Amino acid sequence: MASRSGLPEAPGTLLNLSGSRKRTLADEDTDAENQANKRQNTTPDIREDDDVSLGSDMESLFDETAGTEDTEMVDKEPEQGPVLWSADQEEYPPCAIYHEDVKNHQARTTELAVNVGDHLAKISDNGSDVAKLHAEAVAIQKFPEPKKVVIALMGDAGSGKSSLINSILDIPHIAKEGNYGTACTCAPTAYMSAFPEQTKKFAAKVEFLSAVQRCKLLKDHLRDYTFFNFEKDQDWTFEETKEYRAQAQTAEDTFLDLFRGKAFFNNREELESHIRAVHESGTEAMFVAQLEVWCNELIAAHASSLHLGMIEADRAFRLRRSLNHVLSSGTSSDNEPRLWPLVLKVSIGIQGCRFLQNLIIVDMPGISDISRVRVRASRNYLRNCDALWIVAPVQRCVSDTGVDSILFEYGERFAGRLILICTKIDDRMSCETFKDEYPQAAKPMEKCETAFKEAKTNYSKAKAQLNRVTKEITIEERNAEVERCREKYQKIADVRLKFMVSKRNQKVTQQIYEKKSEYFTKCDNGPVFFVSNEHYMWLKGFKDSGMEDVSAQLSAEMTGIPALRAYALSIPAKDMWSTLMAHIQHTGVTSMTSLAIWAARTGADNGDSLERIRENSTKETIKNEALQSLAVTMRVALAEVAQKGYDYLHNEVRGWFWSTIRAFIERQGTYSSKAVGFADWNSKFRRPAVRHMRPGWTELFVKEREHMTTAETKFKDNLDVLQHDLKEIMDLHNIPVGQFGDLITAQKHGISRATEKCRDNMDKELSDDGYFAQAMRPTYRAADQIRGTGYKDNVLTMLEDQVNDRTQSSPFIRMVDYATNKVNQHARTFSEDLHKECNNIYNEVFNQFGGLVTGAEDDNKDVVAVKAALRDYLPSVDAEMADIIGKLKAIEKNPRPKAASKNGKVKKEGKQRGENSKVKTEIKQEQL
Repeated sequence: MASRSGLPEAPGTLLNLSGSRKRTLADEDTDAENQANKRQNTTPDIREDDDVSLGSDMESLFDETAGTEDTEMVDKEPEQGPVLWSADQEEYPPCAIYHEDVKNHQARTTELAVNVGDHLAKISDNGSDVAKLHAEAVAIQKFPEPKKVVIALMGDAGSGKSSLINSILDIPHIAKEGNYGTACTCAPTAYMSAFPEQTKKFAAKVEFLSAVQRCKLLKDHLRDYTFFNFEKDQDWTFEETKEYRAQAQTAEDTFLDLFRGKAFFNNREELESHIRAVHESGTEAMFVAQLEVWCNELIAAHASSLHLGMIEADRAFRLRRSLNHVLSSGTSSDNEPRLWPLVLKVSIGIQGCRFLQNLIIVDMPGISDISRVRVRASRNYLRNCDALWIVAPVQRCVSDTGVDSILFEYGERFAGRLILICTKIDDRMSCETFKDEYPQAAKPMEKCETAFKEAKTNYSKAKAQLNRVTKEITIEERNAEVERCREKYQKIADVRLKFMVSKRNQKVTQQIYEKKSEYFTKCDNGPVFFVSNEHYMWLKGFKDSGMEDVSAQLSAEMTGIPALRAYALSIPAKDMWSTLMAHIQHTGVTSMTSLAIWAARTGADNGDSLERIRENSTKETIKNEALQSLAVTMRVALAEVAQKGYDYLHNEVRGWFWSTIRAFIERQGTYSSKAVGFADWNSKFRRPAVRHMRPGWTELFVKEREHMTTAETKFKDNLDVLQHDLKEIMDLHNIPVGQFGDLITAQKHGISRATEKCRDNMDKELSDDGYFAQAMRPTYRAADQIRGTGYKDNVLTMLEDQVNDRTQSSPFIRMVDYATNKVNQHARTFSEDLHKECNNIYNEVFNQFGGLVTGAEDDNKDVVAVKAALRDYLPSVDAEMADIIGKLKAIEKNPRPKAASKNGKVKKEGKQRGENSKVKTEIKQEQL
């Protein structure tokens, strides 16, 4: 234990002798680690108020009042050394959309559309039909933007999420990082491409909790604070006391950060005294009302300080510093309030980041957040995410309960869109501990270890000899010798670290696939990745100045960041490609073909049958089978499912302490405590039900797809019928039948694209999750109102009766009703979207056909001249468009040309066996 008047006392077993014992290889190997850990081992024993004697020369360095004239130093950006790696050096993944020729084809398609638009611009004021043709030619000059994929990062505080964002975006300091006792992320923070109104490279928008959410937050914190401090129960267990203390501490920190500078909020003692008076006088409502007013003032003051509602900066470090008062908690010495408890989400726009061109990556708060309002807001945000990345340190990724909690809660929802990222693979491993953990794997590095010790010794000797010479020529020779020894030592250290990291990655991967096979299935690219954010930042030129001059360095490839980045870029590639092809095959070809028909047609319109043909082109909406697939199945299995839920409550939950049950009720059935661990009543109750419903879901999905296929065929058949019905009028008006057939074919591509989007939305939206929690919500609300003697028995009796209900009021039956309504709503919404999109295609055909047969503009000489020019020009356009489509289809079949895969700057990380072979070869070379 530290002395209050001096340095920590030395353990009695240590002797201060003038000599030293002979050092073992293990001692020598861990020397650097021991030096780095000395401060760690002693710091916990030094209290903040300890009188530590540093000497006058050292004390000036730590004087808080010294150097006040140079406060700018605090905000100075860390100095950057040589940049050895950049994301721009990496190849795109082997996806068709990233092929180097695609941009050329896009540019040529746009150029063709511009040329056609220039012709039509000359006569665009000659009638609405010509104006429409011109507008279409202008519209196809710009390719539509595909929907951006949203990736959520989740993990416990300290897992390295923020550091991972700095690495994967290739932008140091954009996210706050560091283990300083508190979490770096207080609200969902989304990193995306630049905002339209953004003028600097970096910008941030902050969205705050609504007035209702703020009120709920303040009430919850006041309740947690008073419950622990003024309503303590002597029967609380140690674990429950810890849990309630943590909640009260969070409430206290929130109040002090938000209302710093207000009366009674200057320190913890004042706060406790004031809230005690409020509690005893029963004026909680007035107290919360005053806090709400202050919160509104804080938000208004923040808004008034912004330009266009944004915080902007030219440097990532500056932007992060500007956000500190909004996103970070304060200290007792701060005078200004902090707004982080009121933040709902943060959006950060970045110019010129290729990773964010089609992706949005979201840093989610730690999964153990105590605030119910914040947890609920995070859950709502997750519903809009397309993929989930779980982040955990490699040392505990297999057994981490936080990882298990995330998988249990979100694994099913994000099945197939879920990966595990193991961070901190660069942590120091001594040779002895590595051999103990992986005896077989360590055998190839025994000689390398000897060479490592020898190189380290030679380097130390060379430096020592350099310090003893004085002649200039000798100094130069010794400097050269020191550099030679240093390079050899550095090279062996790099190979040694690479070998140990590779082997551990391989072993951990095996364990993950064995123990978490329910969620992760091994494939060539993921779903488990290993990364070193620290070593990647070294490559970006940011290395701790206090480090040794020789530190083992992982290569860019071994940091895992390039492989993870390539995987991320491949996620939106499919939709990007579909959007591109639909624009060219459907929108582009349709416009050019209809224009060619218009330019070739002569004569006037004397037909009145368009409306009749339009009415005959009818479509069927998609039908659903949800009631039969889900409801009937659940009614048959109701007795079994209800009994399991009742048994869980009666036999297990009744053994819990009343305050723990109350915590679950307040959080609507989901809670984590040391006493009972993580538990989700809703998941526990619904699992037997889901097991019975799952075949119904599968059947439902099959039927939905069948209906979509039928609808797609019907929509396309209607176009064929339309073409047949229009043939007579086309003959009458000299409209080329073959070209109109090409127009119909192009429109069919549009129908296929519309159906594909509907299918994708169905796969993402429909799941068997969340409906039971919705069915139980009224029961939790009713139970939350129960107070007084017999609380535990009254609450559990209510829950047991509800779960064991065998009538139509059963939550399991209501769960099925909710699910059925959701399916009906989904089918109605997306079938209406599909119906609307196909209707637009039909209307487009009719409008184009109507424009083809009006003919009044033929009297205009300018129109005649443009038609003649287009008749000469459009055949070559058609031929070139067909050639572009053919080349794009060839790229789709072979997205990576041979030259690129052979000579690319960065190849995809090889299979583990190949990597191990490469490392072994390097070790053998070092042995020689």
